[in-house]
Amino acid sequence: MMLIAASSIFDLMAETQQIVREDLDGSLSIADLATRVQVINGRLHTVFSLQAAGESELDIHSEMKDIKSSVDKIIEEIKNYKDVFALNDSNAPLDELIRYLIDYRVALDWVDSMLEVDFSSAVTFIAPFNDIFQIVNVKLNEIVNTTVSNAKERSENASNEAKSAIILFALTTIFISVGASAFSWFFGKYQQKVHDTTFLLEEKVQKRTVALESTTEELNEKNRKLEAVSNKLSKYLSPQVYNSIFTGVNDVRLNSKRKKLTVFFSDIVGFTKTTDTLEAEELTQFFNSYLTEMSRIALDNGATIDKYIGDAIMIFFGDPESKGPKQDAIACVRMALQMQEHLIDLRKKWEKKGFENPFRARMGIATGYCTVGNFGSESRMDYTIIGGVVNLASRLESLATPDNILISFETYALVHDEVYCLERKRQQIKGIAYPIRTFEVINTFEKMKSDENIINMRSRGLEVHLNLNEMDQDRDLAVNNLRKLIDRIQDL
Repeated sequence: MMLIAASSIFDLMAETQQIVREDLDGSLSIADLATRVQVINGRLHTVFSLQAAGESELDIHSEMKDIKSSVDKIIEEIKNYKDVFALNDSNAPLDELIRYLIDYRVALDWVDSMLEVDFSSAVTFIAPFNDIFQIVNVKLNEIVNTTVSNAKERSENASNEAKSAIILFALTTIFISVGASAFSWFFGKYQQKVHDTTFLLEEKVQKRTVALESTTEELNEKNRKLEAVSNKLSKYLSPQVYNSIFTGVNDVRLNSKRKKLTVFFSDIVGFTKTTDTLEAEELTQFFNSYLTEMSRIALDNGATIDKYIGDAIMIFFGDPESKGPKQDAIACVRMALQMQEHLIDLRKKWEKKGFENPFRARMGIATGYCTVGNFGSESRMDYTIIGGVVNLASRLESLATPDNILISFETYALVHDEVYCLERKRQQIKGIAYPIRTFEVINTFEKMKSDENIINMRSRGLEVHLNLNEMDQDRDLAVNNLRKLIDRIQDL
């Protein structure tokens, strides 16, 4: 009986060590897979970001091949873990993980085939699958924790069985005094071995967990750096253009299309003279303030800011986002009115700061078909518009009087039911064979009805527009001019 009990103890010790060793190997394998899953996720995001930004040295198909190969290896290793290490209660979660990853692998094949055909559709298609990485990572960590817990439970069960065998062994050898000392030493060594092996398992799993957290933090840091670079790049692009590129709607390549747009130009009256009367530091402060405020109003109205040309601003409506030609034209005219109105307040502030002749702007707007897209070279391109309408808007701006907005007939036809305009004389524009009709924007009908200080009268042969809000200094002059007009009429 003593030999039987001793044999049972040795068998249980071997079983316990085997349990700990198997669970240790399995836990480390799963923890390593969790780390690699995070790396794949980060690498895929980096590849798509570089592709969207037009990275010339990126071989995206080679990158996708490596990513797909990594996913295949992870699937194979999960299957191996299931066959070698997994307990019965782990089979269902592992089967679910394998299905997730196989679906994702199939999706990667389709995305790889579509990258050059339709990059935006490829990115949009793969986006929902990104959640798979989070699901896989969470479940892998759950399996690690479950494995460690099972290892402890199985070790404790084996230990309890060993205790029973040891009690049997003790009863058999209780009358052998020398055996009592050997029993005590043997039992202590066994308990220490179980404790040390279990501690080793926990320590190595903890190290893998720390390594996983470190890898995750490194990926997050890289993503933060990419985001910071993207935010810096966005300062050089109109928000609509930036978003269309980084969401994959527009590709970074030389291409163009024809669209009906409304184009806006503005510049500062007498800017060259103003630069001679201000110190460079003051000029920079006032000029940047002007551009900042005008740009804010433009973006609030959904405009695409094309570029700043010296003191001029070029803006267009209708691409990459459009509400239709009519609404685009109305939005452009409303924006111009808001700019002129805000400039009145800005001039008052600038005068208080010592700016003797604060900026006054003139504006021109035209509507028509333009060619819009990426122009330039493969190494340096600009998202802009070209065409006769661009030239027309620029010419109208130069013909406008200070503080006024001059628009083409095509724009007037789209906005006349919401914006009050006065027709001005026809203008001969360079590059256009015939004189064009021009219209001065007064205000929106909505604003004119709500403001008692804006008066409009129209009858046959008479058209009067009176804005009392702008007569702070010229009221006497206005009164004299009206009296002269009345005298002229009475003399008829």
